[in-house]
Amino acid sequence: MNYDNERKKELDDKLRQCVENMSEANRYKKLIKSTGEDCNKLTDKWHQLKEELRKEEQDVEKLTKVTFTNFLHTIINDKAEKLDKEKQEAITAKLKCDSVLTQLEDCKTSLEKLNIKYSKLSQAEEEYKMLLNQKRDFILTYMPDKWNEIESLMEEDREISNQLKEIDEAINAGENTMSCIDNAREALQSAKNWGTLDMFGGGLLSTMAKRENMSEAQDYISDMQKWIRSFARELSDVDDYINTELDIGDFLGFADYFFDGFFVDWAVQSKINNAIEKVESTKYEVNSILRRLETESNQLNDRKNSIINQIETIIEQA
Repeated sequence: MNYDNERKKELDDKLRQCVENMSEANRYKKLIKSTGEDCNKLTDKWHQLKEELRKEEQDVEKLTKVTFTNFLHTIINDKAEKLDKEKQEAITAKLKCDSVLTQLEDCKTSLEKLNIKYSKLSQAEEEYKMLLNQKRDFILTYMPDKWNEIESLMEEDREISNQLKEIDEAINAGENTMSCIDNAREALQSAKNWGTLDMFGGGLLSTMAKRENMSEAQDYISDMQKWIRSFARELSDVDDYINTELDIGDFLGFADYFFDGFFVDWAVQSKINNAIEKVESTKYEVNSILRRLETESNQLNDRKNSIINQIETIIEQA
């Protein structure tokens, strides 16, 4: 029986777009949940760090007031040393607090954007059901004995489309993470080189250059925190069909360590070396996961093309 080829093409195009919208909506729904959980964790951590900062600032304030204890420290000549130590601890606490606040604000912004995107696609499933019924009626009219086979292939194609969308987004987050890692690695290596020169009497220039590179590294480490959280959220979507294990807790612990001491003890080369090693191990881990994602994406695309060809062959031979 002859059939309306233009009508079939129209239905196929609409269904294909609808499947993409459903994949997006499903992905956004999962990300809204995981991003909300991250926001809650960051909020708790921020409140904790704010309290630590408050205590550190109080310690500094106590040493600047005229008190008997303060007077004793002045007599024994350790007031300046103790005040300097408390100020350093307050600076470190402030840096940590500001870093987490930046992450929290980024997280909240991401959550708002995700909710907006999800709301625009929330009707995709209903539209898909309507279009699928139209496609079913079309097939039953022109080739009733082929519907079950075609429906099964269409469902597999839909599932593969979902997986491909999730993998593509994970790859994108992973590539952004890799970019931040490379930038941090370069800044840390420059700081190491200048630090080595500084140890051999490089003077003020080498000290300033080292500090500038460490400041750049701090910014890149902060970016890494943001993108690794995003990468971990995207990976949680593909865990059902790809074995990916990213130790986000280990990295975030390193990021906290990064803020401890770097800004008050620039001469400690071992800390720079440790930071470089950790960044390199994180790069290896992220790169390994990216290769697995790309391999899976290629295999799924091959299967998707095969399904499309099978459906076309069934219709042509009917």
